[in-house]
Amino acid sequence: MRTRTGLTLVEVLVAAAVLLLLLGLLGSLIRGAGDVYRTTDEIASREDRLDAVANVVRYDLRLAGYRGADGDGTLPGGGPRVEAPSDQLIVRYVEDRYGSGTTPLEIAYRVRDGGLERRVGTSAGDGEFEPFLLSGVERFAASHDDEGATMTLSFGGGRPDLTIAATFAQPEAGE
Repeated sequence: MRTRTGLTLVEVLVAAAVLLLLLGLLGSLIRGAGDVYRTTDEIASREDRLDAVANVVRYDLRLAGYRGADGDGTLPGGGPRVEAPSDQLIVRYVEDRYGSGTTPLEIAYRVRDGGLERRVGTSAGDGEFEPFLLSGVERFAASHDDEGATMTLSFGGGRPDLTIAATFAQPEAGE
């Protein structure tokens, strides 16, 4: 009688097939986990950009009409604190955070080619519009009253709208 030592060719082939199947399943799980990580990272990055944009816009809206700490600054062009023509939101205030003196600012927001653009100038119509951290915007709406202003950005594709609202920090001169 012969004793058997080792594996037959059929056993080796079956073991190799099972091993390849398990490695294939493991590879697809790892690839799927990588896709989930990339998607989660993209969503977090987009949310961070939305938060950054919302904070800057909210700051501008809140300061609309601000005339400096002593209240005697002049708004650019002598215009109102906020205007909301159909395709823009224009905000005017005096910036006095950075040392001595005051700087009258006119900030304008608009949507062009699917992106939010922002213009910063020291007089009415001054400055160039530049892309501002956000793309994929389909619609833009702005409104204001005596107490505050609102900007709504619509993205489409099932993404929720971003509504940014702020109450003015300082009453209109003469109120």
